[in-house]
Amino acid sequence: MLDRVARIATVVLTVAYPLLVWAGLSRGNVRATAVTLVGVGGALLLLRARGRGWRDVGALARPLLPTLVAAAATGLTGDPALLLWAPVVVNLGLLAGFGATLRPGRVPMIERFARLQHPELSARARRWCRGVTTLWLGFFAANAVASAVLAAAAPLSWWAAYCGGGVYGLIGLLLVGERVLRPRHDGGDDA
Repeated sequence: MLDRVARIATVVLTVAYPLLVWAGLSRGNVRATAVTLVGVGGALLLLRARGRGWRDVGALARPLLPTLVAAAATGLTGDPALLLWAPVVVNLGLLAGFGATLRPGRVPMIERFARLQHPELSARARRWCRGVTTLWLGFFAANAVASAVLAAAAPLSWWAAYCGGGVYGLIGLLLVGERVLRPRHDGGDDA
């Protein structure tokens, strides 16, 4: 039960990160914001790591690492700009993770998700999944660039609005668009 709560809280922290950073930094509480993020992120990691081996702990730590590293660096240096780079790192990590699944002999990320619902996919559906995985690579690359530009040159409120809301709207559009177009590509095997 505690692990489930910690898992949900980890997702909430990850999604709300830009808004939490904006709230803390707009009040001028740089180190307090950093310490709070390290404390919450660290507590969540410890709760999820209870009774698990190091390999599992490493996998559990991955989603929290950008938050923990950015917050720890900010806490040590007092530089609030470091907190703004976590979304860039997250998008580059997703880009690398999805991209690795497009190597020869690997199963594309979107095909992995599709097989959860339909274990047997036609050649046409597999090509569609590869194309959608490639589309997500473009999204993650563009989002990393947009997040970096906003972190480097825009007001904090713009960064928070895009990273804490706008990007989720774009993700929603991609998901809905894929869902609407998918039936056209789930048809018979036209290898």
